[in-house]
Amino acid sequence: MLGRIIALSLTVFISIGLVLRSALGEVAPVNVSGSWTIDSQAGPVMCGFQKYAGNNFTGSCVGQNGKGTVTGTINGKEVQWRWQWVAYTGNSAGALEFEGTLASDDAITGSVKWNILPFKTTGRLPFTAKRHSGQQIGASAAAEQVGLLLVLSSDVSRSVDHPKFLLQREGYAAAISDPQVIEAIKSGPHQSIALCYIEWSGFAAQKLLIDWSLVDGPGAARKFGDRMRLWAI
Repeated sequence: MLGRIIALSLTVFISIGLVLRSALGEVAPVNVSGSWTIDSQAGPVMCGFQKYAGNNFTGSCVGQNGKGTVTGTINGKEVQWRWQWVAYTGNSAGALEFEGTLASDDAITGSVKWNILPFKTTGRLPFTAKRHSGQQIGASAAAEQVGLLLVLSSDVSRSVDHPKFLLQREGYAAAISDPQVIEAIKSGPHQSIALCYIEWSGFAAQKLLIDWSLVDGPGAARKFGDRMRLWAI
């Protein structure tokens, strides 16, 4: 229901925005930032990485059985990160330690060491990580390629509890793929828009989580929504 309401609102914003086009300042890209899908014998995992200082990065991952936060480092093409996860059922937790090499085609190959508590079981498996192919573009370029630049933002101040915070993201993620929203996007002369996602808690407290991304159909819309869900941990 919430996704439908937000979808209707987005339809109005997009329809108006396609008439009143505007451009925002370009945000510099970061290193391994973005969405990744990790495949191994343990099952697929989706991760979102964000560089924050020097060669360090943080993020979050969601898997079939649990979710949690990530901390990692980059040394040349060598990438290491630790995923501290908790099972959805709450009855187990653990850590996965990834070590791999970043390839030129936005892929990481290596091995992952796993440790599950309270069972104290460990092991090591090969893995391959692929960066999502969703196209990211700077605002200046996007203004020439699309009919609208649309900023999606969520309030993460102390007045918003966790359930309401998740509702905001899930509502956006569901709404952007709504057929009525896709129809509005396709109605413009460029048949595409660019979206970014920001969280804020005050005038000087704003954080860009997803840079400008091209949305030109249902597939790109679903990918953008999936990336929003990645950051909802």
